[in-house]
Amino acid sequence: MEVLVAIVVLSLGGLVAGAMQGTSQRANHDAQQRLIATFFVNEIIEKMRTNPAGLSGYDHDTPLTGGTIGAEPSPRCVADAGCTPFQLARHDLWAWEQSIAGVGVQVGGENVGGLVNPAGCISTNDGRVSVVLSWSSVEPLSDSAAGPGVTDSCGESSEFRRQVVVNTFVK
Repeated sequence: MEVLVAIVVLSLGGLVAGAMQGTSQRANHDAQQRLIATFFVNEIIEKMRTNPAGLSGYDHDTPLTGGTIGAEPSPRCVADAGCTPFQLARHDLWAWEQSIAGVGVQVGGENVGGLVNPAGCISTNDGRVSVVLSWSSVEPLSDSAAGPGVTDSCGESSEFRRQVVVNTFVK
């Protein structure tokens, strides 16, 4: 009888440890996605700060999701390519969209380097800049579709949506 009780206790302990491992992996994935989103938002803001004359070129009417812009803008604005500030802004925007969708890192033809179902929104108005980056999480939240700072116009509104919202000024 004691052996049977010991086996039951060990079995329950194993189940609890397995459940904790699963919870830990989901939390780690969410933290990793938030870190990536924060990096991408800061990256595009810094590009805007280095190109203040082209600030209006970063404004985009629709959410950027990985294929919104399409092909790389011409001319290809890298290093000293002789682009105008507006052309550089459009190229930066295209490169940012490719980054958030993870196009640069692929496994088996699938993008794996970016966010899950990303949607990036940028608006500029007289030096005021708002960058919103939305993505999908693996865990639902009851209040993820509403609340302070949540922008409904960027990304699919659902209980799985997460957002990083940054408002700043570029001069």
